[in-house]
Amino acid sequence: GRRCGMASRWLDDFEVAQDEAKSVQRQIAERDNIRRSGGTGAGELATRARAGLNRLEGLVKDLEEDLGDPDMGLSRKELQRRRRMVNTLSRELAELRKNEKRKVQTTERESLMSSGGGGGRHPPPQGP
Repeated sequence: GRRCGMASRWLDDFEVAQDEAKSVQRQIAERDNIRRSGGTGAGELATRARAGLNRLEGLVKDLEEDLGDPDMGLSRKELQRRRRMVNTLSRELAELRKNEKRKVQTTERESLMSSGGGGGRHPPPQGP
């Protein structure tokens, strides 16, 4: 019946959300590598990562709401287990959001520093 269907669909949705989190993580890491090496394509990755984060946020919200649905017919133990799963995922989401924002700033500062200039405080040593 509907109960089993809902409970197992929830697990499918959870897996989808986990995959989304993994791919966002990959995109952020890749974006940072590109920024550090001064390559191109970081902007596109950043956009994809942001879109993924928004999707992930929606998925986590749905998962949380579904757990509040009495039609799920889950035992209290199973409900607690799934709540923990969602909590872990939403902590991951918060972490990813932070990385998505923070790393942008540090890497941009780094690239400013390394792009030469630097106020001429460190002139290259003059050879003989």
